[in-house]
Amino acid sequence: FPPDALSASAIDALTARGFALATHDNLCSNNNPQLPRWQPEGSTTRLLRRASESEAHFTRILEKEVLLWHARMDSSIQYGLNVPIFKSQGIVNMDPKSFTELLMDSDRVQTYNRYSGGRTDEVVLQRGIESYSKGFGVGETKIVRSENKIPFASNSVVLWNLMHARRLEGCDDESYIIVSRSVSRTGRGAQDQISEIVWGVNVLKGVKGHLGKTDLTCVSQVGQTMVPGFVQHKLALAALCEVYKSTRALCK
Repeated sequence: FPPDALSASAIDALTARGFALATHDNLCSNNNPQLPRWQPEGSTTRLLRRASESEAHFTRILEKEVLLWHARMDSSIQYGLNVPIFKSQGIVNMDPKSFTELLMDSDRVQTYNRYSGGRTDEVVLQRGIESYSKGFGVGETKIVRSENKIPFASNSVVLWNLMHARRLEGCDDESYIIVSRSVSRTGRGAQDQISEIVWGVNVLKGVKGHLGKTDLTCVSQVGQTMVPGFVQHKLALAALCEVYKSTRALCK
């Protein structure tokens, strides 16, 4: 992967697209074919109905539960069209900046992700989620190599990804975003890439009136070559729920 292929404008566009995927509302998207039509999973419809009683009630639900949705991209989106996309939302007892730094720290991945076989920073283009440079703009940008165990299986997958994190401007509360996307590799080690992160997005927002808490929204779209299609749905939802379960346990 040639680092000079990236630019601040490219990273900005990637971030903006990831933010739109994670935060748009079906009712407010004006049937935009570039955005998924989210369908609630499991108990999410019932929980949202209860949450509509008040903002305080919604917060209490997000502190204990995980809301889940799935979708498929419109046929006008050619790349990743046949890869299902999933979204989750819940609250974790950690402030947004500390939470973002935790998720970006490759040395600490295994403290909250039991499926991780380790992650290494292969190329650090810019360090620090509050940093800035003309070349790469705002935030931290790096290429990482990660190994992940497949739940309920003995296999593992290796991924090479671009990761970018920055503070979100214009939000009422302290908020951050992390965007991940697989990068192509050639030459030595190219055979590692047997799965692909089409989109990985984490939006971490402060919770109004609750210091030290993060409203975390995750989007995951991963193409798997080692997992049968009929179990990908189940595994994707389990992986999203694990993020909340493990980080909530970490904060107790």
